Amino acid sequence: MKNFIFIASVTLTFLASCELVKEPSLFDAEAKTPPPNSVKSFYGVDIFDEELTADFWGEEDKRCYSAKLIREGNPFGDYALEVKWDKDIGICDWIGMGFGWNGWMAKDMQSVFDTCALSLKLKPKEGFFSNFPAAFAFEDYAGKQAWLGFTPLSVVPEKEEKGWTHIELPLSEFNWAEQGANPANIKQLIIQLEATGHYYIDEIKIVERIGGFDKRYNSWYSPNLSIMTNANFDEPVWQKSDTAFIDNAALMFAASDSFLFVAGMVKDEDPMMNSMSASEIWNGDALEICMRTDPRRKLAMSRMSSVDRHLGLTMDGRKESWLFTDERSVEIRSMTVKPNEAGYQFELAILLSSLGMNKVITSMIYPFEFAIDDGNGDRRKEQNTWNTPQGASFHQSPASWGELVFIPMKSEQKIETSALK
Repeated sequence: MKNFIFIASVTLTFLASCELVKEPSLFDAEAKTPPPNSVKSFYGVDIFDEELTADFWGEEDKRCYSAKLIREGNPFGDYALEVKWDKDIGICDWIGMGFGWNGWMAKDMQSVFDTCALSLKLKPKEGFFSNFPAAFAFEDYAGKQAWLGFTPLSVVPEKEEKGWTHIELPLSEFNWAEQGANPANIKQLIIQLEATGHYYIDEIKIVERIGGFDKRYNSWYSPNLSIMTNANFDEPVWQKSDTAFIDNAALMFAASDSFLFVAGMVKDEDPMMNSMSASEIWNGDALEICMRTDPRRKLAMSRMSSVDRHLGLTMDGRKESWLFTDERSVEIRSMTVKPNEAGYQFELAILLSSLGMNKVITSMIYPFEFAIDDGNGDRRKEQNTWNTPQGASFHQSPASWGELVFIPMKSEQKIETSALK
């Protein structure tokens, strides 16, 4: 269970669920050797850490490349790999290095294809980290390679430690399909080096990560789920839900066969101020939601399509909505918005059929985005988006949206809820 919070002192604590604790058995002998590190059923998670083995190779021309194991004394251990290269001098047409890891055994990464990332720690020899001019590839035993270049999106700022930058490259972002590479028969990791650089590298691993560079929200789904939308967040489903954060808000989503439920808290100095109607309701305190209603439709993402919807809802208590893509209002079956110490909180239920949806399809990716509009009663002062870079026209370009996946609730997670009011 995750807490539904604001960093700026707004805290809503949910009840923790109980877990059964297994009684120790007299016959549960302690393992003589610790089990190897793994993610799910994949055990080849450690690519480089503390030592170089015979499965490492690098550019042979030492005039443009060198790599050596040094005692760096970083937070993760005693040793790191120091790599220095210079492609700009024109001696080497290609510079790179690779790790066959696990003794060049074939690695089946199919099971972690969409739930893991390639992770590594980087530290420049001098100065501060700003860029890593490199591309990464997983090569299979047929010689086909899936590539992904370094991007600032791969930096995980909250995991920086004592000058070491943490990088995560989601496996799902590599161009497997385009290159025809087989994640079930991986031979090695290749790192192609560009321009010039002098870095320490450490802790190259496969780590858990859900989704790619776009944000993903996993929403609970139950066919007959019903929620009392009183903005108290006391329904059991919210106690089990993830939270989607933006600068001034935190939201949760859930779904049944008939409704999309939304709950949220917004930090606002002058809450619940919106004097607009119809197509102008964005120009005040409002919630905007963009969603592809059919995840099976693989469309060009540069513009809105016939199955994309852009919905706005006033956050002033009027329960007013506007579907911008269809130029009409939609049915908001129930909705409560009320002030709190830091702004306001809300809970609502949108009838799926009013968006042109029969029911949700579970375990598929819906392109999805939401924004919080902050108004002062006369106009909108600010807009904060979830996945789309600030200032971009998210309502015109689905390419900037994040991802929404509806996850069926397991039988042991069955929730007893009150009737929808």
